[in-house]
Amino acid sequence: MFINKVTVSYKFTKDEKYIEHEIVNAGPRTFMFALVPEYMTGKKVKEA
Repeated sequence: MFINKVTVSYKFTKDEKYIEHEIVNAGPRTFMFALVPEYMTGKKVKEA
Protein backbone atom coordinates (compact mmCIF):
# COMPACT_ATOMS: atom_id res chain seq x y z
CA MET A 1 0.00 0.00 0.00
CA PHE A 2 1.53 3.32 -1.07
CA ILE A 3 0.73 6.51 0.83
CA ASN A 4 1.59 9.85 -0.73
CA LYS A 5 3.86 11.79 1.68
CA VAL A 6 2.50 15.16 0.58
CA THR A 7 -1.13 14.10 1.15
CA VAL A 8 -0.33 12.93 4.68
CA SER A 9 1.60 16.16 5.36
CA TYR A 10 -1.49 18.28 4.66
CA LYS A 11 -3.14 16.73 7.74
CA PHE A 12 -0.65 18.63 9.89
CA THR A 13 0.05 21.88 8.00
CA LYS A 14 -0.96 23.64 4.80
CA ASP A 15 2.42 25.39 4.39
CA GLU A 16 3.67 23.94 1.09
CA LYS A 17 7.15 25.45 1.43
CA TYR A 18 7.58 23.76 4.82
CA ILE A 19 6.28 20.42 3.50
CA GLU A 20 8.65 20.44 0.52
CA HIS A 21 11.59 21.39 2.75
CA GLU A 22 10.87 18.53 5.17
CA ILE A 23 10.39 15.96 2.38
CA VAL A 24 13.67 16.94 0.72
CA ASN A 25 15.66 16.97 4.00
CA ALA A 26 14.05 14.22 6.07
CA GLY A 27 12.35 12.13 3.37
CA PRO A 28 15.30 9.82 2.64
CA ARG A 29 15.60 8.97 6.37
CA THR A 30 11.88 8.44 6.90
CA PHE A 31 10.05 5.14 6.84
CA MET A 32 6.26 5.18 6.95
CA PHE A 33 3.87 2.26 6.96
CA ALA A 34 0.16 1.76 7.47
CA LEU A 35 -1.22 -0.72 9.97
CA VAL A 36 -4.35 -2.53 8.85
CA PRO A 37 -5.88 -4.76 11.54
CA GLU A 38 -7.01 -8.18 10.38
CA TYR A 39 -9.32 -8.76 13.31
CA MET A 40 -11.12 -6.53 15.82
CA THR A 41 -13.16 -7.86 18.72
CA GLY A 42 -15.58 -4.95 19.04
CA LYS A 43 -15.20 -5.13 22.81
CA LYS A 44 -16.39 -1.92 24.47
CA VAL A 45 -14.00 -0.33 26.93
CA LYS A 46 -15.13 1.55 30.01
CA GLU A 47 -13.09 4.77 30.03
CA ALA A 48 -12.43 6.60 33.29
